[in-house]
Amino acid sequence: MDIAKTLKAGLCSMMKPKSMMNQPLSAETLGNKPSYPHGLQLHLNADSMKRMGHTAKNYTVGQTMTVDAKVKVTSIRSDEDGDNVQLQITDMMVDNK
Repeated sequence: MDIAKTLKAGLCSMMKPKSMMNQPLSAETLGNKPSYPHGLQLHLNADSMKRMGHTAKNYTVGQTMTVDAKVKVTSIRSDEDGDNVQLQITDMMVDNK
């Protein structure tokens, strides 16, 4: 991945560093090493897709898309893992072209 090109586009990779992917697995992740941190997946139900004028037929597994979203900060906290900010998506559009 060309990080310089990604940063120029205004996006940054959220993939975990390889050092984090080699950490011991919990019972929940046994056999499934996630490449991205928890909470960075979007799940769209039929109603959510309908609001954007989509159905599941607009999507293909492995397809790369762009998501434009407006978010609201709903929580800021610090704990032993560091600082955390929770964002609630309030408006969103997925470009599947």
